[in-house]
Amino acid sequence: MHQVNLKAKMRDNTGKNFCKKVRQAGGVPAVIYGNKMENVLVSVDTSEFVKAITSSAGTRIIVNLNVESGKETKEYTTMISEIQKDVFQKKYFHIDFHKVSLDEKTHSDVPVTLRGESKGVKNGGMLDQLIWRIQVEALPLDLPEKIEIDITNLEEGQSISVKDIVLPEGVHSLVDASEMIAIVHAPKVAREETPAEPVAAAGKGKGKK
Repeated sequence: MHQVNLKAKMRDNTGKNFCKKVRQAGGVPAVIYGNKMENVLVSVDTSEFVKAITSSAGTRIIVNLNVESGKETKEYTTMISEIQKDVFQKKYFHIDFHKVSLDEKTHSDVPVTLRGESKGVKNGGMLDQLIWRIQVEALPLDLPEKIEIDITNLEEGQSISVKDIVLPEGVHSLVDASEMIAIVHAPKVAREETPAEPVAAAGKGKGKK
């Protein structure tokens, strides 16, 4: 997993007005949390944060937060657990950083990407992806940015389940192995309707003898 360094500043206030001032000054209020530690309130520069997550990995990165408090600086190894943005996805309201240890395994939801065009789809079938993210367990640096699955040889009626994918060394799936990830449905055949029998017009046909 990709690592980036990011500066942060300690903050003592949690009020709405204070957080609004932080945003107006070009920052984003944030919090660092983790096991056996009290929450650490910080703020990060918005433009620097955007630079940090502007890569193929996106927010799936390890962030080394260098938190300034007066003349002291303390480093926290973290992962981004939540980003709050406005409804237009332009302004950052708040960021949650989860403190991790590079020597301890952690859980993470990894995106699933299907690569290629299956034979079944080429023959008119329809691809249906059922799982878009898989929760895995691994050391932070071993966590994959995504799980890519080649579906080129997938025929009509065939499927791929969790048990069929090969994860990187040191990565363990926490999803049931029988869970289906994707399937190619056979093309729907249009049902040919049988023409209705013609109805004899009233007053026509054979009369009684």
